[in-house]
Amino acid sequence: MKQIDIWKSEAIESTIAYIAEVAKKDNEWRAKYGWHRYEYVDYKREVPSTYLAIAKTGEKAIRETVTKMVDAKYEKLQAKVEDRIGKIIEIESTGNNGFDYMFRGEKGFCEVEVIGAGGYNIQCWHTRWIIKK
Repeated sequence: MKQIDIWKSEAIESTIAYIAEVAKKDNEWRAKYGWHRYEYVDYKREVPSTYLAIAKTGEKAIRETVTKMVDAKYEKLQAKVEDRIGKIIEIESTGNNGFDYMFRGEKGFCEVEVIGAGGYNIQCWHTRWIIKK
């Protein structure tokens, strides 16, 4: 299996684990506070609504949806990384639940850091990919 395929499969498994955790928390909060209580609505602002929707579709649908999401995101990221360092030779995870990586390419190294973005005046929590050379 190529480094890129390993990289994608790790991202898929990490995302699926995160969605399972979101679904578990969602069920706990709904049981504790009910649907219309302020605390539950406040909690939902912190969680990507896409992940909540995906979490309710079943395991097979979750895997298919996440695979499509990861493939699309990682193809774009791979192109950006290869623009900076040439063809990717090696990929090493540097932490953050399988989202931060160090890449070694034909022309050098670069690091990808994933941060969460969202909060006041931003509609939806999302990830931001920072490429450092």
